[in-house]
Amino acid sequence: MNFNLINNLYLITGIVIVFLSTYFYVKAARTLNPLKIGPISGAFYFLLILSVIGTTFLMLGYSHQAMAFVRHPTSVVVAYFSTILLFLAFPIVSLIIFKIFRYDPIEHEEYLKKDTLIHKNSNIEFIALVIASLICLLAVLYTFLKIGINNSPILNLIKGTDSETLARLRIMAGNEFPGNQYIKNIFAVALTPFISFITYIYFRKTKKKKWLALFIIMFLASNLISFYNLQKAPIIIYWVSLILLGIYYGDKIPVILVAGLFVFAVIAIILMYRFIVGLSFDQIFSLDGPINRILFTTPSGYFLHIEIFTHRAGLLNGKSIPNPIHKIIFGDSEIIRSGKIVMQEVNFLGARAGTSGVYNGLFLGEAYANYGPVGLLISSIHVPILFALLNIIFNRIKKTPITIAMFTYFTMNFLMTLYGGYFDYVFSSIWTIIIIVSLAMTLFIKIGSKIKFFNKKQFK
Repeated sequence: MNFNLINNLYLITGIVIVFLSTYFYVKAARTLNPLKIGPISGAFYFLLILSVIGTTFLMLGYSHQAMAFVRHPTSVVVAYFSTILLFLAFPIVSLIIFKIFRYDPIEHEEYLKKDTLIHKNSNIEFIALVIASLICLLAVLYTFLKIGINNSPILNLIKGTDSETLARLRIMAGNEFPGNQYIKNIFAVALTPFISFITYIYFRKTKKKKWLALFIIMFLASNLISFYNLQKAPIIIYWVSLILLGIYYGDKIPVILVAGLFVFAVIAIILMYRFIVGLSFDQIFSLDGPINRILFTTPSGYFLHIEIFTHRAGLLNGKSIPNPIHKIIFGDSEIIRSGKIVMQEVNFLGARAGTSGVYNGLFLGEAYANYGPVGLLISSIHVPILFALLNIIFNRIKKTPITIAMFTYFTMNFLMTLYGGYFDYVFSSIWTIIIIVSLAMTLFIKIGSKIKFFNKKQFK
């Protein structure tokens, strides 16, 4: 049996599984309409576009520079079939969880139509959000002051600094931050956009100018902190999150608006690649530009994980798990993320010079890097369970500005983490902080709403 015939058999098998998966996704999500998107339908699009398509092309022999490091055909086979089987497992596992909890997927459509609830006295809610906003704004200011004028990637971009220097400054700002990492990562980077989501929903619900003013301030701060180290993904994620926020609030987003925002995003990505990465327009519009990155870079990262942790490096045996669990199990030893090891293998000079970060792929890669085939099996079941529970919990709890913001935040972060590290699904300190802050604000509002002082006219 020749190589092409084997590949064709793989391809046919993959196509059959994809069509079968789509049938189950429709049953699990009820609809794959992007304008009624939820966690399950979002996973369908993310996995199909960012994994299944690219993985299939790579399996068929599409030339990608990273694939030069994949020298064993078995790595290609394992990566291909584990990807398409995950695509199938996702809706099936979700349907099983839905059956256990007696959840009907129609509940998500009903959730979108629900009215958003706020207290009759919104004074205490405004006070709570002002306090949270001030903390975030101070954290954003602290972040930029600590980075400094000379080392600020944004200011250096404006000054016309060359792309190599910008790459080094981006790594410094992200990974070598001279200040307190918790203030930057939690209060500035994570909480600022999250608080802006809540202020937006309050403005939409109340139509009051004070909420509009607070949202505008937090919107500007969110854009600034999302782009502080010139990474393209965070600011795009923030804007997409605002669309998802509107959908969860109950907006019927016009198709023309989505098309317009898509065009805007494409233009923004082109400009980023031109002025930040330093690519020419010919390079940008070639298959080696953003199209290549979207379709093939992430799948190739997963191929590399299978290759490297099968044939070149030993399994990490759980050492990728973040603190504080890592400290309990492994003491003060270093947290080893698989994406960093992969980057060192494929771009040693860049890693040594500090101009390259990590080379992540599908979350299955980090699961495999730590536990081998067992990791693939466990993570392929564990992650779909989390998506299903996310769907059940937020579609059933009270719909308030805070819970809508949480639903939006976790939907986007769950989706984006599909291409990060598996252990973020095991434990994430930032996700934990988001839950704690949300519960604290809810409790503060509940208690404060019963205090007569906050009902006075001067607060209205």
